[in-house]
Amino acid sequence: MSTRTFVIFNLAGSALWAGSGIALGIIFHRQIQSLLTVLGELGNAALVVVAMALGLYIALRLYRRLRLSRIKARLPQMLPAELAQRMREGAPVVVLDVRAVGAGLVLSEGIAGALRIDIAALERDCPMDWPTDALVVTYCACPNDASAVKAAQSLNKRGRKAHVLNGGIEGWVRAGLPLEAVQSVD
Repeated sequence: MSTRTFVIFNLAGSALWAGSGIALGIIFHRQIQSLLTVLGELGNAALVVVAMALGLYIALRLYRRLRLSRIKARLPQMLPAELAQRMREGAPVVVLDVRAVGAGLVLSEGIAGALRIDIAALERDCPMDWPTDALVVTYCACPNDASAVKAAQSLNKRGRKAHVLNGGIEGWVRAGLPLEAVQSVD
């Protein structure tokens, strides 16, 4: 991309970002003014309410993280080097890429031979016609391997012994292992 094109797109994006905030302020100015009036009337109590809401939010996030780490600790995990070694040896392995796809996020590369599958489809009706002796390994790009843990837990509930790739795709890359095109499961 040329410098000129970059500057034009950057300015347009900045104007859109700033303009959207200003536009929302203009559209909702009455509601914002009412909220500020109520908060002003509450005085210090408003600070207490906001602090309590923030504290509750933080406590909920910590609880969810602790719960996830407990679930992850109960699931079998595999190091990237160990998975790569098994794949090189030709051991039967099914690698599931459960990274979320969002707007503008293209997941064209992943672990060689990995099957790209939506976690909701996996929980709903994913065909598990993989060899019964195959080791199933799930990976994602989430903090604490959250999606991979959820997928492995779902597979384990359905009678399939699944492992979580420790560190996900970032762990794989940090180990210096190659990425290739990812296949999708329909």
